[in-house]
Amino acid sequence: MESCNKKCEVYSRIVGYYRPVDHWNAGKKEEFKDRFEYSEEKGLNNEFSANNAKTENESAMVNQEIGNSMEFGPIQKYKVFSLPNCSKCEAVKAHLATVSAMTGSETSLGADDGVKEFRQYYKDIKDRVKRNEDGSLPIPTVLFFDANENIVGTAHDVDQVKLLMN
Repeated sequence: MESCNKKCEVYSRIVGYYRPVDHWNAGKKEEFKDRFEYSEEKGLNNEFSANNAKTENESAMVNQEIGNSMEFGPIQKYKVFSLPNCSKCEAVKAHLATVSAMTGSETSLGADDGVKEFRQYYKDIKDRVKRNEDGSLPIPTVLFFDANENIVGTAHDVDQVKLLMN
């Protein structure tokens, strides 16, 4: 195959519409480099169904994490990383508010300081977080800590929080 050595214009979706990647700002170009390419074949073979129903694999993954977490100690507190106006985030926070035996805090990923704080924790949890099918991180992300500030578990929805709390 011959190479024409001409510039190829690449379009991708940014903030709801398609634009040439060349016209993006430097930050968005860096985000573009971190994206995963979607493949229909990979999506159809994904271990999780399209409607995000809980599967045995997901429950086993959470249960394995719970089992591994007990080597540190019982859950003492939590930290929720969420986005503004996120109904899933509000549901998780409402459930956690009903747990009287544990203290917690919330950090908004809508602010730069919140993103910086999450990045500090991310290096410790990146192997335990299952990314969404499109490669994005699941929101909300709840981190559970023992008395020594060790991360003993992570959750992304009310069902996962309940599994970790039992």
